Amino acid sequence: MTLQTTPLVSIIIPVYKRRKIYSDTVFDSILQQSYTNLEVILVDDGAKDSSPSICDDYAQSDSRVTVIHQPNGGIAKAQNTGLDAAHGDYIAFADNDDILDSRNIELLLHALKSTGADMSKGRWRQFGVSQLPTIYNEAAQGADEPHHITVFRNPLRAY
Repeated sequence: MTLQTTPLVSIIIPVYKRRKIYSDTVFDSILQQSYTNLEVILVDDGAKDSSPSICDDYAQSDSRVTVIHQPNGGIAKAQNTGLDAAHGDYIAFADNDDILDSRNIELLLHALKSTGADMSKGRWRQFGVSQLPTIYNEAAQGADEPHHITVFRNPLRAY
């Protein structure tokens, strides 16, 4: 799959009280996306643990990462702060405990562009900390091409 243009995608991640094992896995899964024209906005929502310094380390090592430090205001405020700072043509949200498949952004962007939809969504699955290495390895391999893309004309009704 080849995208004809490379629009900027801003990925907004509120960060609060994340242990290093989670943060490294989550952030690495985002920075190792097959689609690389990304702006990653980490919003430190007043964390009192090592999360702010982990975020700053990522910003120092990858120019696509921006960190915003703010007092704790909750996830919605953190997401809105990220939206205010975003420069992307498209916006994606991730939680600070998500592991993204390595083709996540590529496939979601393809779905948007090929259908003209306003929003795209992929499947997700829940996992426990004991499954972290397995899930991370699976995500790093990348998903297969989807067999089909479903477009909902009346998403509220479909929900």
